[in-house]
Amino acid sequence: MKASFLKEVVGFFDPMQSLDEEHRNWYVDRPDSPEEEIKVYLLNNSTDTKILFSGHRGSGKTSTLSKLGH
Repeated sequence: MKASFLKEVVGFFDPMQSLDEEHRNWYVDRPDSPEEEIKVYLLNNSTDTKILFSGHRGSGKTSTLSKLGH
């Protein structure tokens, strides 16, 4: 789905719901995403590791965790 105005984009998303398959066309990979670095670190570190994900609502914290879990 292509939007002509920002209001259309904002109206399409519900901030209280996670993105699902219906929203896949809206997803854009971040060029500076740390996902691969985190994955390598977790796979090569034998100790219990804790990583803090912080950011504003909608910044991709849960999406990043979901991708790391697959």
